[in-house]
Amino acid sequence: CNVTVEETPVFSKIPSAAEILSSLHIGSLDPNIYAERTYDSAGKSGVQAFSLDNRPIADVSTVFRVVDKFSRVRFFRNMESRVTVTGSSSSFRNPPTFMNTIDPTTRDALHETNATLEHYFYHPNTAPFISKQLIQRFTGSNPSARYVATVANAFRRGSYDGVGAGKYGDL
Repeated sequence: CNVTVEETPVFSKIPSAAEILSSLHIGSLDPNIYAERTYDSAGKSGVQAFSLDNRPIADVSTVFRVVDKFSRVRFFRNMESRVTVTGSSSSFRNPPTFMNTIDPTTRDALHETNATLEHYFYHPNTAPFISKQLIQRFTGSNPSARYVATVANAFRRGSYDGVGAGKYGDL
């Protein structure tokens, strides 16, 4: 079947950090690494927007910089890629991938694997899952919900009762 891929901007003005983190899925490199391109920046409430050559925010080349709840600096392109089946009303979001399907390389596989592992590590269910597994292996086989929640919160905060580095996942 024939398909078309359309890349459109998601935002027409500078959004909030929460809107970016929930709506944008295509990452970007830090615009400051491009010496041959001119990116102008503007920002509001924890969001920095970089537009290429004074283009409007409502452009797919715009890059947003945000800091997520894990204190990671993230860069996202103001773009949604949708695949539409020709002759049908069916469409779906084209998921981002690092693999070149024509000429896959070890480097591409490494980037894809790292992105997948990072997604799993920061997933909301990871802290309670790991916490329950650790409790079952090291203390009791049937931990209470409160016990699991306490350990999961320590996993998220990176410390418990003043012990720990304060980084996500530090137990």
